[in-house]
Amino acid sequence: MSIHSITLKSFPTPSFLVMPAASISVSDESLRFLELKKGKKSIELKSYMEKNLSSGVVKAGEIEKNKELISALKEMKEEFNTKHVLLSLPEEKGYIYTTYITPEEEGVTEDQVAFTLEKNVPFAVDEVVFDYVETGEKEKEAKEVVVMVLPKKLVEGYIDVLKKVDLTPLFFEIESYSLSRAIVNAEDPRTHIIVHIQKAATNISIILLPPSA
Repeated sequence: MSIHSITLKSFPTPSFLVMPAASISVSDESLRFLELKKGKKSIELKSYMEKNLSSGVVKAGEIEKNKELISALKEMKEEFNTKHVLLSLPEEKGYIYTTYITPEEEGVTEDQVAFTLEKNVPFAVDEVVFDYVETGEKEKEAKEVVVMVLPKKLVEGYIDVLKKVDLTPLFFEIESYSLSRAIVNAEDPRTHIIVHIQKAATNISIILLPPSA
């Protein structure tokens, strides 16, 4: 167990600072809504709902019919009375790549990561939103960094829809990254292959976990 995990276990975040949030997974076929709660010994399922979407409401991850998606989200919100959400978006419009960056004095910076974007995705820096994590691997002085990228236009479309339902997104994730965090134990050092079979597509992800801190 990492020092970070031990610290959180011994000194959990005070409840008044925690923003309870539901997870929503968006695909071309459906919306999935999930809430977890802290049980006595582990994290437990609090509530779950799946709602099928009509054909063409979401296409390859892009919203094509705002009204229909808003209606589905309103139904979920009324059912579970939530305010904050974590959104998992389909693979089709997202990009994940690995790069090596020589850190500055304060470590790997956002500006350094931004400099690698145009070499790896077909968008300009100001057309995307991105996040990154250091894996713990090194190549000489350079650190290995995994970068996750989504088109800004796509994200803004979802933000606009969520605002109309009075839902506040805390963050967006690419589907394969969300699956890996949900399925693979952070302390498991083995390589994993996740096969996500859907009606119209099958995604295969290879998960290489960084060494424990």
